[in-house]
Amino acid sequence: MSLINACYTTQKFSMTGVNKTLTPIKVLEDFPTRHSDKVIWGGVIVNIQNLEQNTLLEILAYPLGFDNEPDTQKTPIGRFLVEFPDYLETMKYATGQLITVAGPLLEIRKGTIGKARFNYPVITAEQIHLWPKPDYESDPQIYFGIGINITH
Repeated sequence: MSLINACYTTQKFSMTGVNKTLTPIKVLEDFPTRHSDKVIWGGVIVNIQNLEQNTLLEILAYPLGFDNEPDTQKTPIGRFLVEFPDYLETMKYATGQLITVAGPLLEIRKGTIGKARFNYPVITAEQIHLWPKPDYESDPQIYFGIGINITH
């Protein structure tokens, strides 16, 4: 599928028709106004489910930086669901991974967070980028300590 190949090789998103003023919180504030805008949102994967015909991702949204990477140093801006029209590997698209997704708003879907009821904006993924995990192992490792060695 060409969509998947394009998504893995680039983090550049088509901004044509994207409404950059909409956030998950703003969409819910405007509920029940129907938005059909295309958005680009990102955040941290909270949950992933492979369903019969698609994959559903739950994302804790954060503002995007200049390169469209979610900025987790800022305050979260809501939650949203992503419908991806194919299978995504749950080991790769794991809980805690950073992701950016672009696509049209589909609907508002009722759900829960724990036992609390919650309304989720849902987008259909046209473009998706999984951000690489930081490679802490390649950073220099320096340890200081004092040890005592006793041998018999």
